[in-house]
Order: sequence, then structure tokens, then C-alpha cells
Amino acid sequence: NRKELIYLVHVFTGDKSGAGTDSKVFLTIYGERQLIKSKTNKNPFERKQEDIFEIKAPSLGKLTKIKIRHDNKG
Repeated sequence: NRKELIYLVHVFTGDKSGAGTDSKVFLTIYGERQLIKSKTNKNPFERKQEDIFEIKAPSLGKLTKIKIRHDNKG
């Protein structure tokens, strides 16, 4: 039984005009052992804003990449 960890990913939206989005944004964290997908972030990404994803999961091992995506609906 592996211990659950909390992964926090902070995303900073740029300062330029039109930098925000109202699309649903989610991410996938890839590690040596497995990958995990986040739930949709509840807060829309607005200009000059910090959004935080909190994901609880067993250890993924060494992290290899994070993919950020959205649904193109905003």
C-alpha cells in the first residue's frame, strides 16, 4: 500500500492583453511509475492570475513532464 502524496502545480497566466481563458483547463503529470490526470481547475485562468492544481496520488516516482491542456470552449 503506497502512501498518497499531494502534488501542487502553480500556473501563472501572462500579463499581456488576451492572456486569460475561460476554457476548462486540466493537466497530466507524468512520472517514472505512472501518470495522473487532474480534475478540471474550477477557476478560469485570467490575465495576471495564479491558478493552483492540487492532485492527490501515490508517488509517481521522478517526474518527467507536465502537460497542460484546455477544452477550447472559452
